[in-house]
Order: sequence, then structure tokens, then C-alpha cells
Amino acid sequence: MIFRVSLILVSLLTSCKFGQCSFRDTSKIENWKSSNIPTNWNSVYKHDKDGNSYYIPSTGWYVFIENNEVKVRPYPVKGFFANLKVLFNIDKGDLAILSGIKVKEGFLVGFNRGEFIGELRWYSNKRRIKKKYVGYDIIQFIKRDSEVYAIEGLYHMASSYGSIINLNFKDNKYVPRKYLKLPDAPMAIALDTNKNFLVITSKSILTVNQDKTIQIILDDCFWKFGLSPNSIVINNDIIYAGMREGVFKYNLKTKKQEWLLPD
Repeated sequence: MIFRVSLILVSLLTSCKFGQCSFRDTSKIENWKSSNIPTNWNSVYKHDKDGNSYYIPSTGWYVFIENNEVKVRPYPVKGFFANLKVLFNIDKGDLAILSGIKVKEGFLVGFNRGEFIGELRWYSNKRRIKKKYVGYDIIQFIKRDSEVYAIEGLYHMASSYGSIINLNFKDNKYVPRKYLKLPDAPMAIALDTNKNFLVITSKSILTVNQDKTIQIILDDCFWKFGLSPNSIVINNDIIYAGMREGVFKYNLKTKKQEWLLPD
């Protein structure tokens, strides 16, 4: 399981074996309560103490599956990026949102700088830079069978675009290639039971079949108001998406939608 604040890289910080660490302070999603789904800007934005301006709470929730259970933890982890920068000797002044994945040839690390120029880096197993690929705002990596993929793109003001890229190791280097252009900026990705890509974008949820056919599951969704999804999983035909304030739940069989908040 890999995501923008990569579990694989978290495992380095907690001295666990790659891919085998459990998050701290987890809670079961079944203990959360169902609330009204936000329908407009006013139901998302909050007033400050003086009641003069609005803001969106910065606290987010990350969903993941552990022992076949859907669990939730706060996002981002306090101090994580600072520790990660030390681990890979990254300039402390670099404000990029980092993501990463462990590969046989070392590590692939994405630097998402939003409207500024992002990049992809390939590090050796000794965490030394092997190669830089400029122009990729990587959001999350994912493995399907033996192949490595990533979602990349930009969601900023009126801009919302992105794609899935494939990362092949060829001629002793990684070669990024566009796999498929997406209709909107991707925010998180997972695999369903058929190994199709499940993607949450800036305003929708969709699947990408292995023949690259896109199927829109939900469109024009409420998180377009600024709730910034950060993760998505599917368990027993139910989709969960973590974002600011809460977790969105969607039953693929009954089509029931729920907005879950911590109890």
C-alpha cells in the first residue's frame, strides 16, 4: 500500500520492514458516524472566531486497509515531511509534497510543487540521486503486478488536469511514459478486485479498466468545494475516500452515499 506520504517510506522512519508497518493512532471506520453530505460552499467552509471570514479545516483523514478492515488516521502526520527530507537529504526549504515507492533499483520519489515545476527522482538503495525527471507533479505511486504507475497533475484555481503514467526500468534507467490522460486532476488511486485502477479526482470517482476504458462512477461531487481527497480504498464493494473533515462512503451495489465523521 503506497500513497502520497508513502507507507513504504514511513516504514523507513519507524525502522520496520518495507511495506509491513502499521500506522499508529488508527481507528476503525465502523466507529464513525454518518452525517449530512455537504451540498454547497457554506456547508464546507467554517467561520473564524470573529465570524468575519471563512476557512476550510486543514485536518484531513487518510483511509487504508489493514487486516481486511478499513481504518482511518489523521493526515498528514505531524513532522513526517521534515523527517523524510532528512532521510533523503532534501533541502528543508523545498515545500514540495512528497510521495514515494520502494523498487528493486532503489526508490522513486515524487516532488509535487503544485503550480510550480515538480519532479520525479530515482534514488539508489543507498538513497543517492541517480536521475531527475523534471515536469512531473507526482501525487501517488501504485504497483500493479510487476509494473509501477503514478498519478500526476495539477488542481489549482481553475486548473484541473492530470494523467496516469507508467514507469518502466529500461536500459538501466527508469523511463516515465504517459499511460492515460484523465478527465480531471487525480487526487488518489487504488486497485479494485479486478486490478482496475480506482481513481478519485478533484470532482469525481472513476475506474480505468485494463483496456484503458474510463468509467465514471460519480461526477460533480461535493469535495470540489475544497475538501482535497488524499486516499481511496475499496472493501466489500464499498468505496471509502479520505479527505479534509471526513470520509466519503459509497456502496457500489446500493448506490448509497454517506459522509462519515469521527464520533
